[in-house]
Amino acid sequence: AALPFAYIAAHVFDASRNIAFWDEFESVLDFMLRLDTGMSWSDFLRHAVSINSEHRTVTSRLLFALSYGLTGGVNFHVIGAIGNLCFLGFCALLVCSVRSFERRVRLAVLLAFGLFHLELYEPFLWSGASIDHFQILLLGGGALAALARNTRVALLGAGLLAVLASFTLAHGAMVWPVGAVMLGHVRRWRALAGWCGLAVLTLAVFLQDYEIDAAHRFTDFSAAGLGRLLHFWLALLGGPLTLGERGSAPAFGFVLLLLFAWVSARGAWAREPVILPVALFAVGSLALVAYGRLAVAGPHIESRYLALGALAWTLAAYIVLERFTSPAQPYRLLAWCLPALGAFNVAANVHLAGRAETFLYSRDYPAIRFKLYGQEGRAGDFRLHPVAGRAEKILAETAARGIYRLPPFSAEKAFRLGPPSSRLVTYVT
Repeated sequence: AALPFAYIAAHVFDASRNIAFWDEFESVLDFMLRLDTGMSWSDFLRHAVSINSEHRTVTSRLLFALSYGLTGGVNFHVIGAIGNLCFLGFCALLVCSVRSFERRVRLAVLLAFGLFHLELYEPFLWSGASIDHFQILLLGGGALAALARNTRVALLGAGLLAVLASFTLAHGAMVWPVGAVMLGHVRRWRALAGWCGLAVLTLAVFLQDYEIDAAHRFTDFSAAGLGRLLHFWLALLGGPLTLGERGSAPAFGFVLLLLFAWVSARGAWAREPVILPVALFAVGSLALVAYGRLAVAGPHIESRYLALGALAWTLAAYIVLERFTSPAQPYRLLAWCLPALGAFNVAANVHLAGRAETFLYSRDYPAIRFKLYGQEGRAGDFRLHPVAGRAEKILAETAARGIYRLPPFSAEKAFRLGPPSSRLVTYVT
């Protein structure tokens, strides 16, 4: 389990940059400029719950406000670290939710090989993706794990985490129906009534003045349109096994649904009271993602959405592994599976390495060119922000107010003169 984790940790450490990139200009820097100019509490709350690309990213904005309050600015090294630590916390939560040392070892190995690879390069390497797409897993998983404890205090904690998940990313709302199924399964009817009431209240607030961007709207509710929606959802589910390619992904997605139907019918709800609900949360979340992103979907599945599919497949593999593992030989079946797990992990790293490098280049190169020339548009097709002039304006304002400035990328260095040589043919000063 340490091998894939160490590989990704090295990539994350090496790729970390204190660079504002794309969405971070609006979600972080512009928000801090508003804070710096002075906002009333009502204005702050209104802006904190405002819609940003179909999401209400309240929890992230609260973290940015805390950063501003403590330091007067922001450091994207720290933001990325918080996002990745949320993912580690989520994995630790899953491991701790199962009983016995042997089960925890098996789950840790599967999580390491199934989730720690470059298919998830966007959330691992970009703070703007990790702070949302990893944070939602911790909040949603924490809510479902708390529900499984079947105590009143845990129910209150689950409600709080579910509200936060709903106001982190839009698909965090999927925690409500999954939680309702959990409570109905154990016949906690009073708790179910309270849970449903809180869900209605939360979603009513979430949907107030809610609007989907015109470019993202799905409007074709004909049989053909719904078929395309189903096809895309299945592609999102099967995408991790096809390394992000949409071609044969729907077939694997259909297999995953059949697998969950099979384990659910054979007692998985009783044996895996946390693992199965978290897996279904991932499956349901991808249904909402499919609805919200079908209109702009390309030939490749976005890396940040592969995290949900990879989680669903990993937990499905764990449920099946637990069903067929003998207590007398707790690691034998896992050992037989290790070659396949290792092959998948290596294949994902090799196949996605190029896209990860391109992503890092598209962030680092325009930042270097901006430092050279003080303006965008000098880095070919790559930009810090898609809107012309927006990066220059915000960076100038944040630098003037001491909130944020692009860091230096190279520094002058003095070298000791060497002895004269007659062997030099060409030289560069």
